[in-house]
Amino acid sequence: MDGPLSRRQLSQVLNYDDARAAARAVLPRYLFRDVDNGAQDELTLARNRQAFREVRLLPRMAVENPAPKIGTTLFGVELDL
Repeated sequence: MDGPLSRRQLSQVLNYDDARAAARAVLPRYLFRDVDNGAQDELTLARNRQAFREVRLLPRMAVENPAPKIGTTLFGVELDL
Protein backbone atom coordinates (compact mmCIF):
# COMPACT_ATOMS: atom_id res chain seq x y z
CA MET A 1 0.00 0.00 0.00
CA ASP A 2 1.51 3.33 -1.10
CA GLY A 3 -0.89 5.69 0.68
CA PRO A 4 -4.40 5.90 2.06
CA LEU A 5 -5.68 3.81 -0.87
CA SER A 6 -4.00 0.74 -2.29
CA ARG A 7 -3.16 0.47 -5.98
CA ARG A 8 -5.99 -2.05 -6.33
CA GLN A 9 -8.50 0.36 -4.80
CA LEU A 10 -7.28 3.20 -7.04
CA SER A 11 -7.54 0.97 -10.11
CA GLN A 12 -11.26 0.66 -9.38
CA VAL A 13 -11.77 4.45 -9.59
CA LEU A 14 -13.29 4.85 -13.04
CA ASN A 15 -15.23 8.11 -12.84
CA TYR A 16 -16.03 11.17 -10.76
CA ASP A 17 -18.46 9.37 -8.47
CA ASP A 18 -15.92 6.59 -7.77
CA ALA A 19 -13.26 9.21 -6.95
CA ARG A 20 -15.69 11.00 -4.64
CA ALA A 21 -16.53 7.75 -2.82
CA ALA A 22 -12.82 6.92 -2.46
CA ALA A 23 -12.12 10.39 -1.03
CA ARG A 24 -15.02 10.05 1.40
CA ALA A 25 -13.57 6.73 2.59
CA VAL A 26 -10.14 8.14 3.50
CA LEU A 27 -10.61 11.82 4.37
CA PRO A 28 -11.77 13.02 7.79
CA ARG A 29 -15.48 13.89 7.64
CA TYR A 30 -14.98 17.64 8.19
CA LEU A 31 -12.41 17.84 5.39
CA PHE A 32 -14.45 15.81 2.92
CA ARG A 33 -17.54 17.97 3.62
CA ASP A 34 -15.54 21.15 3.10
CA VAL A 35 -14.08 20.01 -0.22
CA ASP A 36 -17.26 18.30 -1.43
CA ASN A 37 -19.60 21.21 -0.71
CA GLY A 38 -17.67 23.96 -2.49
CA ALA A 39 -18.19 27.58 -1.48
CA GLN A 40 -20.83 30.27 -1.95
CA ASP A 41 -22.52 29.83 -5.35
CA GLU A 42 -20.66 26.53 -5.99
CA LEU A 43 -20.05 27.55 -9.61
CA THR A 44 -16.50 26.19 -9.63
CA LEU A 45 -17.67 22.97 -8.02
CA ALA A 46 -20.32 22.50 -10.72
CA ARG A 47 -17.80 23.22 -13.49
CA ASN A 48 -15.28 20.79 -11.99
CA ARG A 49 -17.89 18.05 -11.79
CA GLN A 50 -18.90 18.65 -15.39
CA ALA A 51 -15.27 18.62 -16.55
CA PHE A 52 -14.64 15.28 -14.82
CA ARG A 53 -17.79 13.82 -16.38
CA GLU A 54 -16.59 14.85 -19.85
CA VAL A 55 -13.32 12.90 -19.55
CA ARG A 56 -13.41 9.66 -21.49
CA LEU A 57 -10.76 7.01 -21.04
CA LEU A 58 -10.18 4.74 -23.99
CA PRO A 59 -8.52 1.46 -23.03
CA ARG A 60 -6.09 0.11 -25.59
CA MET A 61 -6.14 -3.65 -25.23
CA ALA A 62 -4.24 -6.04 -27.44
CA VAL A 63 -2.17 -3.26 -28.98
CA GLU A 64 1.28 -4.42 -29.99
CA ASN A 65 4.17 -2.36 -28.69
CA PRO A 66 7.29 -4.43 -29.36
CA ALA A 67 9.88 -1.89 -28.18
CA PRO A 68 8.42 0.56 -25.67
CA LYS A 69 10.38 3.73 -25.02
CA ILE A 70 10.94 4.37 -21.34
CA GLY A 71 12.70 7.69 -21.70
CA THR A 72 11.34 11.20 -21.41
CA THR A 73 12.11 14.79 -22.33
CA LEU A 74 12.87 17.17 -19.50
CA PHE A 75 13.47 20.86 -20.24
CA GLY A 76 14.12 19.98 -23.88
CA VAL A 77 16.72 17.31 -23.02
CA GLU A 78 16.02 13.69 -24.04
CA LEU A 79 16.63 11.32 -21.12
CA ASP A 80 16.84 7.55 -21.59
CA LEU A 81 16.09 5.35 -18.64
